[in-house]
Amino acid sequence: MSEVIDVWAKRNARLHAADSGLEHRRLLVEDALREVAYSVRSAFADVLREQSDLALSNETQGRYQETVRLSRARFAAGDISEAELKKVELEGMRYLNQVTDAEMQLAEARQKLASLLALGWASALPQVIEPEPQRLRFRADALLEQAMKERPDVRAVRSALEVAEANVGLERRLALPDLSLGVAFTHSGFVVSGDNPNSLL
Repeated sequence: MSEVIDVWAKRNARLHAADSGLEHRRLLVEDALREVAYSVRSAFADVLREQSDLALSNETQGRYQETVRLSRARFAAGDISEAELKKVELEGMRYLNQVTDAEMQLAEARQKLASLLALGWASALPQVIEPEPQRLRFRADALLEQAMKERPDVRAVRSALEVAEANVGLERRLALPDLSLGVAFTHSGFVVSGDNPNSLL
């Protein structure tokens, strides 16, 4: 029978290294979830912005249509030339193109948000997405201080340093030789040849 005597506390060093590794992995998972939440919030903000851009483009195009209508009436009355009317109509086409572009940008933003929410298609989203409630204002220095203390990516960097230090400490202890204590019992039937019948070491 033999037993290793852990005089160098190798077992405690292994446990400390394992605990540090688990904490580091937990923080990495928490940071991944934070990034997912940030992506969803950013996509939500993009949809709100594209909705506003589309509404503004529609309003501008609608107002310019009135300009086109008045220009056609003036052309019919002989107040402006056909070339001037064509310029006004061409400008109206530019505003119409802006509306089309805004619709495409909104469709892309809605599809991106739907994909992040695992909805598959943008049609699963509400037709009009309402903005979030107005948030309270905070001081930038206070938010920075809070982020440095609580953000999982910052804490994961600190945890990685702890993991490295724990592994270095473990390797130093593993380099030390193990001490073992053992007991051996031997029974021999060759007493005639000079063996001891029983021996304990």
